Parts: sequence; C-alpha cells; structure tokens
Amino acid sequence: MDKDTGIDMDKSETISSVEESNPPYTIETPERFVDFDNHLKLSNNKRIVFSSRFGNGKTTFLKKFFKEHNKYNAIHLYPVNYSVASNEDIFELIKYDILFELLTKKIEIDDSVKSFLKIAKKLLISNKSEIAKIITPFFNIIPEIGGVVKESAERTIDFIAKVKDEFKEEKNNEYDKIVDFLSEFTNKSGSIYEENFYTLLIKELVEKLKRLNVNENEVSETVLVIDDMDRIDPEHIFRILNVFAAHSDINKNENKFGFDKVIVVCDIDNIRSIFHHKYGTKSDFNGYIDKFYSVDVFKYSMKDELLRNVRGIFHTIKCRYLTEYVLNDHDLVDEIDWLLSNFVYNDLINVRNITKLNESDISISRYGVKYTGNDFSHNYYALRIFNVLKVFFGNYADLISAFEKLIDKVDYEEDRPDAIDWRLKLVFLPIIGMYTLAENKPTTITVPTTSLHDGLGITYQLRRISDHKRNTTVQAIGNQLDNIAEITTVDIKKLYLITIQEALKKELLK
Repeated sequence: MDKDTGIDMDKSETISSVEESNPPYTIETPERFVDFDNHLKLSNNKRIVFSSRFGNGKTTFLKKFFKEHNKYNAIHLYPVNYSVASNEDIFELIKYDILFELLTKKIEIDDSVKSFLKIAKKLLISNKSEIAKIITPFFNIIPEIGGVVKESAERTIDFIAKVKDEFKEEKNNEYDKIVDFLSEFTNKSGSIYEENFYTLLIKELVEKLKRLNVNENEVSETVLVIDDMDRIDPEHIFRILNVFAAHSDINKNENKFGFDKVIVVCDIDNIRSIFHHKYGTKSDFNGYIDKFYSVDVFKYSMKDELLRNVRGIFHTIKCRYLTEYVLNDHDLVDEIDWLLSNFVYNDLINVRNITKLNESDISISRYGVKYTGNDFSHNYYALRIFNVLKVFFGNYADLISAFEKLIDKVDYEEDRPDAIDWRLKLVFLPIIGMYTLAENKPTTITVPTTSLHDGLGITYQLRRISDHKRNTTVQAIGNQLDNIAEITTVDIKKLYLITIQEALKKELLK
C-alpha cells in the first residue's frame, strides 16, 4: 500500500475490455474528397505531391478516393515493401511492380500478349530464346516486390505462358543476324534495351487501362500513386524523383510510362529534412522539389474532422471500465475531451492512434483503495484519466512524451476557469499531495504557474470522501483553494506531467 495515497496495488484487478465486436472507428471525409478532386482537376496538374504526417491515413484516404471516383484508374505502389539493397536501382523494381499492378487490373491477357508481341517485334526480338531473356528478369523480380502474394501472380504466369506459346509460331530466320547483335544487351539486367522494352509495354497497357471500366467512347484518367516515399532509403527517394523529373523535362511535361497523373505520397517536411541532411542545410530544397509538382503541394489533414469527433471517439470504445468509471461522470468526460482536443490540435494524436482502438481488445485496470483496513472501489480521477489516455498512445512512456510536448503548445480552446479548482482537488493533489491518516492537518504544496517564477503555494488537506455508492477517494478540501486569486495562473499542462510522473513513481499505474 502506498503511504501517501492509501492505494493498495495488491488489491487491484483488471476489468475485461471489449464486451462485443466493435467496427473500426472511421471518420467520413467528404470535404477532403472534394478538396482533392478539385486539386486534381486543375489545369495541367499532372504531377502531385500529396503531403501529410505519418499516421494521418494518407493511404486509406487515397484508396477510398480512387475507389469512389471511377473517372480515375489508379495504380498504387509501395516501395517501402521492396526488398532492395541501397546500391541497387529501385527504379527497376518500380517498373516491374507497375507491370504486375497493370495485370491485376484485369486487362485481357490476350490483349496484353498482343501488346507484348507488338513491342517485341518493334525491337526486333523474334525467337523463343530471346523472349526468355526478356521475361526472366520480370519473373525473377517477384519476390523482391512481394509479387508472390499478389493477385497478379497467377495472371502473370498465364501471361508468360501465352507469350511463349505465341512465339512457337513465329518465324525467326529473317531476324537472325540482328538478334545475334542484340543478344549481348538482353543478357544484362537493367540495360537500356531491356528498359525500353518494358517501358514500351507499360505504356501500351496504360493506354488500354484508360478504356477499362468506362463506357464506350469514354476514357478514364490513369494515375500512378507512389506511397510512403519518405520511408525508403534516401538514395532511392531521389533516384525515383529524378527519373520522373528528367522524363518530364525531356518529354515536354509528359509523365513517364504515359500516366496522366503521377502522385508522390509523403510528408514533405520529412523529405525536406532528408534533403538537407544529404545535400547540406544551405541547399535549395524549394528549387529542387518544385519540379516534382505541377501546381502546389497538396497538404492533407484530418485534424478538423478529428476535433469535431473527439467526444465520439472514446464513446465508441466498448469497455466496461469506461461505462462504470468514466462515461457517467460529466466532469471527467469534459476533461478527457479537453485533453484529447489539445493532443489532436497539436498533432500529438493522429488517425492511426484512433483507428487502432478497435484492432485488439482493450484492457483498463481499476485499483482498490485501502484506508485504515477498509477496501473501497477505485475512484481516483487522475488514474482514470491516464488509463483512458494510455489507450490512445499505447503505453505510459509515449503518453508522458506527449504531455512534455504539450507544455509549450497552444491550447485548442480557452480553458475553463471553473475547472482549475476541480482539477486541483480531485485530479492533481490526491496524487502529488501528502496523504496522512490524521484529520484536520493542513499541508502546503507549491504548484507551477504560467506567471510566477517560483510557483504558487497552496494549502490543502486530503480526506476520504464517500458517495452513496460507497465509492471512496482521497480528495483535497479547504476554503483557501477558493480564495486564491492567482489560482487561474496554475499551469495545468505542467501539473498533468508532474502528476503522471508521480503516479508512475509511486507505482499507481501499470
């Protein structure tokens, strides 16, 4: 039992979390859809940098957007999943991955084979052995881009088999001499010759993609989405960007592979930091990056939606602890609402923190309170608050880190002056104050303020307070709290940090 608080951790118990299956928490984004669609429609907007912080749901948003907007046919690539060494050319994998994804799009295999043969003939490849040299690098690359588990794997095998069958019927004698001359190039993976072949094949299939899933005489816009660009090796980042930029320079603003739009997905601030680390802080990042977007960086944020839904967020968590100890207390709900809003407003909680709430069972502990031999139910406000917030951050270390960052941040909205006295009596002092069994023994503590350098001295007493349900807590009482004019200067955010650190020090949280 802790001598300062009277909490007996040995008597604690854990309340089971999820009472019933709960669908993942989702936030509708119709306004963001409209914003992004308008951005894509801008004149000559062929290259887009889609920027957002990690965990804000960029990938989910884009997948949902292109699923609901049939006028676009999008190919999504995830280079972060590639198995590629830092000295290898990641663009080779990009190229093969595009081809896999195009096959996944259900373009007719017979049409794909015809395109393959058309380009092979154009490049004077005319026999089965030569076609094998072209196909082999494509087939061997599957494990490096995760192709074995892709839906396109079986279609790829069918595609290659049909290509070989078609070549059995080809006459090769008229090209013998030229094929001999070209054979040395086909033996080199990544050669210009090989690259030209697959580039032409991809362009041919991209043209077919424009007519997929649309009405006759209509075409869709083809979009290449390269996701998580700021999570790959810096050498690979700039290799990919430079290839697309160079192609655009040479081909008069046309995108490589013939895509109507190319979208690079990243956190632009991360790319800026990586650029300056690689090339020096005085290097002109803006001058470098502006050729990778046609109009402007599209900055995506779910902050407004999250702030509108803060209270609904923790109401969706199916956990008996919340029902019994949190949601029936309006003051406590308001306080958690205020804290969550500040975390969201200052980018300390993101979409991923929220959507993961329903991915696994949530377990929140309650603590038995012992006072002179009697056991009472858990009713400590601070412990309940920290237990709920831990659900969003995953552990107390990350929660403490968030409180540390919050201290110097701007509040989302002006704090409620009437809540300061409530916090001192019920949230902070029962944890950071001195608890004694003696009645009527006042104690003084210094708390941080936003205006007084030495802090503010507050005299208080900690006593047992019981309600009709016999839920008992140690609470600060005393008229002096209500009469101190400077109480409105108490630094609430610093006090939260001090309180959680003290609770962990006293082993009141687990």
